[in-house]
Amino acid sequence: MDPNPMRDRAVDNWWLQEHPMSHWIRKISNRVDMDISQIATIMEAAIGCGIRLNLPVPEDGFHITRYVMYRRISEFFKTGTRSGKVLEVSGDRGAIFHMFEPTQIEYTPTSFPEVDAEHMPFADNAFDFVICDQVIEHLARPKTAVNEMKRVLRHGGWLIVATACMEVIHTRPDNVSDYWRFTPQGLQELLAGFSNIYQCEGWGNREALAIVLFGGLQKYVPVSGHPYLERVASYNEPHCPLSVWAIVQK
Repeated sequence: MDPNPMRDRAVDNWWLQEHPMSHWIRKISNRVDMDISQIATIMEAAIGCGIRLNLPVPEDGFHITRYVMYRRISEFFKTGTRSGKVLEVSGDRGAIFHMFEPTQIEYTPTSFPEVDAEHMPFADNAFDFVICDQVIEHLARPKTAVNEMKRVLRHGGWLIVATACMEVIHTRPDNVSDYWRFTPQGLQELLAGFSNIYQCEGWGNREALAIVLFGGLQKYVPVSGHPYLERVASYNEPHCPLSVWAIVQK
């Protein structure tokens, strides 16, 4: 018999209700013949040893550095039907793509860095929207790239840029470099050639920064449904932006 069943119940309660990874603990518990305390012990040991566990897939939600940013960008898509030709310079069917109604757009994905964002192979005035998500910091000449995105947009077209401010150096995939960080003011200056700025904002706070620097897998856990992460995401400290984004019109 367990000598201290009350302690195990407390541990189970922590992992099931309060820990940021409770959703994934429940999933694991439902699939294997192990109780919550055993799973928690294994996960804590793995994280402590630096072992990479399987992370949530994007479809399960957004993590702490992007949760508020994507929520704010999605408000832009609630103001009316967004249709037309869409160019994504940040991969194929990323988070912002899913804010469009697929049946209302003609979609052109490009894979950075295989397609040079500073010299794009598209005609002038070819697109109604350009998405540039987590790419601009990896470009040696971001102003040149922004001018290219403006060139391929039709008059009145929209550019959506999302990037990082307070973030560790990241070079994934392995064949990209990491050159820049942008404050909201810096991104506004970069986009000064556009006629209208719909959003140019940043989000972050010291707690979120601590998660990024010291929180291990908590950085990758979807915010929705996790009380601690939802609380961290509920407020902004303008002097401490993790994510920065803008929606501008040509």
